[in-house]
Amino acid sequence: MTLPVRLWEHDMSVRFQTRINMSDEDKLTMFHARKLVFIDQYGWDIPTYDGGPFEMDQYDHERALYCTGYEGIASRYSVRLLDRDDCMVKDLWPAFLEYIPQDAIEVSRFVTHGTKSLRFNRASIELFHYSLRMKGNRPDFFAVATEKMARAFSIALDWTPTQVLTIDAYPDLRLLLWLQD
Repeated sequence: MTLPVRLWEHDMSVRFQTRINMSDEDKLTMFHARKLVFIDQYGWDIPTYDGGPFEMDQYDHERALYCTGYEGIASRYSVRLLDRDDCMVKDLWPAFLEYIPQDAIEVSRFVTHGTKSLRFNRASIELFHYSLRMKGNRPDFFAVATEKMARAFSIALDWTPTQVLTIDAYPDLRLLLWLQD
């Protein structure tokens, strides 16, 4: 599914695709950007990381859906979308599940690719919001983050959660919920 949109003078589109349907170039761009951000910048210890130039984990399976934003033919951002019953939260932080609607989608591994211009990032963010609204048959989303990452996520994506929960089982993590009224 491709959604075209024109923001400022950027000719942009968004695609929802699986890893299987994604071009090799887009996969390499996405997984390399994730390695730069999550391994190099944030220093995450990801058990499946093999020391190479790409970051992939067990949730990058054939059922994962990727929302990828394009400027012309170049991919500019990607985010992984997982069904609640097939996501990281279910396996790693199951105590959060009781707070998540059954049909919600997990948002994880958001990264930008390429240009760092503020103007383009604003366009990327607007396209991200637009594409998720267009995917409206499942309007509720969730993510898990540290407090620092939760603030950064809200600021960077201009997407303030409708609820932020902390529970005793995971005191250093926040469950971010974007729920429709």
